[in-house]
Amino acid sequence: MTEEEIFQEIKDVYKFLTEQEPTPDDEIEAREKLINKFKSLKSVNSVPELDSLIGKTLRELEEWDTLDLWF
Repeated sequence: MTEEEIFQEIKDVYKFLTEQEPTPDDEIEAREKLINKFKSLKSVNSVPELDSLIGKTLRELEEWDTLDLWF
């Protein structure tokens, strides 16, 4: 999978979470998808300067309490 494809899938999940009305189960599933996508992105990353940002994003996703309110 290319970086562009991974970015598109991340964007699709983000749009679903922010523009639709996901259920708690949808959010749990989206969290897992995003973690997997960012891990894939880290492994194919061609820009080493992004490693720390990707790592930070992964930590945030792993700590995300999907049952907590966003706002």
